[in-house]
Amino acid sequence: MRSWDDAAATLAADIAADSPWRDAVSRTPRHLLVPNWWEQDGFDWRLHRGIPDTTSWIDTAYADRTLVTQVGELHADMAGDDVGPPSDRPPTSSTTLPSLVLRMFDVAEIEEDMRVLDLGTGSGYSAALLGHRLGDDRVLSVDVDEYLVDAARRRLAAFGRVPRMAAVDATHTLPEDGFDRAVAMFSTRTIPSTWLAAVRRGGVISTTLAGTSLHLRVTVTDATHAQGRVVSDEARFMRARTGPEDGSALHRVYLSARTAEGDEVRAFDGDVPNLRDDRRLALLLELLRPAIDHRWIDLDDRSVVWLLHPSGSWARAEVPKSGGRPTVHSAGPLDLWGHLDRARQLTSEHGPIDPLSLAIEIDPDGRRITWPAAGLSFPL
Repeated sequence: MRSWDDAAATLAADIAADSPWRDAVSRTPRHLLVPNWWEQDGFDWRLHRGIPDTTSWIDTAYADRTLVTQVGELHADMAGDDVGPPSDRPPTSSTTLPSLVLRMFDVAEIEEDMRVLDLGTGSGYSAALLGHRLGDDRVLSVDVDEYLVDAARRRLAAFGRVPRMAAVDATHTLPEDGFDRAVAMFSTRTIPSTWLAAVRRGGVISTTLAGTSLHLRVTVTDATHAQGRVVSDEARFMRARTGPEDGSALHRVYLSARTAEGDEVRAFDGDVPNLRDDRRLALLLELLRPAIDHRWIDLDDRSVVWLLHPSGSWARAEVPKSGGRPTVHSAGPLDLWGHLDRARQLTSEHGPIDPLSLAIEIDPDGRRITWPAAGLSFPL
């Protein structure tokens, strides 16, 4: 069996060979932060424990992969061996794949003398890396979930890491300010005012836009002004939560939308897009109408696409394989299919949206993400 430090050194060589984070990755015992985790097995969640199978534990913990630690309200630490979370519950916490953690750090351009706000403690892995490189006293790690903070604090202390930590909803309050950098390990649909107030003038926020894989770099001018840009389209995190578990609203909408007739039924001209594959169209739809979830299934006689929204609105398009016209069923206060039509129209007029062209502007009048090619701005 290989030792954890050998495994960590291999991981560091793979993802941080020429990085200032290499020593932190190679010397951080990630496995101690994730003794238990969930893995999706079909529609169910399967519990894994590290202690009975140390070899598998080491191999898994030092792979460059995300490990889900909490599903719904059930953390893997608290689960019985024969009881898993309901299959319809979403993941609510994880330890992010290490290479993505480093990308978030690199975009922030963190240097040794900086104070850093770690938004989203999770397992404590990002706080461990920051504490190793900068010193624990320069790190504040926060999470909305008190259990996650307490567990991470205990596990970090077991190998000598003692960053400052707090259980708070960082989208509404933070206990300190004056940070040089803020790095968010969860996604939001805006840049919260609390983050702007916590970061000094000229400081940088590295974060992601909820519902997309957009990675944003935002430079703070003051508590009400900032500018930024999209630096990549390859970063995706769980959405911000306001408590241990925010429910499964979308799943309930999906149960209604699976086969219901709906309030309106109409024939549809044209192809029905698979938003899972057409990422740029899916991005534009998210900017036009945030929080639309989309699902696709291919059946023997037809393909089906669903658009779902937490408001209870839904649309379902059924595409017969016999060659007939697609039929769209819909219900609820929002015209989700209308938003999709608008996204397709804009794509036809201006071409596919280029994520790296998008700019972020924040001032007292609001928060905007701008698509220069179309001359359009969308509220954040």
